[in-house]
Order: sequence, then C-alpha cells, then structure tokens
Amino acid sequence: MLAAPTITPSQANHLYGILRTFFKWAQQQEMLSRNPLTFPKPHKEKSRSRVLSNEELAAVYRAALEIGYPFGHIILLCIHCGFRK
Repeated sequence: MLAAPTITPSQANHLYGILRTFFKWAQQQEMLSRNPLTFPKPHKEKSRSRVLSNEELAAVYRAALEIGYPFGHIILLCIHCGFRK
C-alpha cells in the first residue's frame, strides 16, 4: 500500500502561490469565470532570524567564483546586492 505523501507548510505555501498565479492567468484568458482559490494561504510565514556567518558567506562566495558563469555570477550578484531569497 502506498503511504500518503507528506507536505511541509513551506511546500503548501509554495503550491498555493503557484496555483493562485495559474488560476489568475486562466481567469485573465477567460478560461475561468472566477478563481477557485477562495481561501487564504494555508500557513503563516515565519520570519527567519539566522544569517550566514562571515566564514559561511566567504565559503559561498568562493564557491560562486569557482562555479563561474552563469549561476556563480547570479549568486555573486545576490551577495553584492544583499538579496536573501
């Protein structure tokens, strides 16, 4: 017998966002008369308090330099601009 899949609160919120975007697009294309997602986000987002230490950030920076174009450069841009996500 197959076990029921488990889904984390974060995964549920991501799925909700994807479905909301899809249904909004379908409504704009007049494929739907109304959006079927009438309920709010399943879980409240928790803010994170942990940040990378200087040593961890330096390790990520070195790895991004090693990886190079294009993904390494994207990571370097995120570090230099202070992006979190």
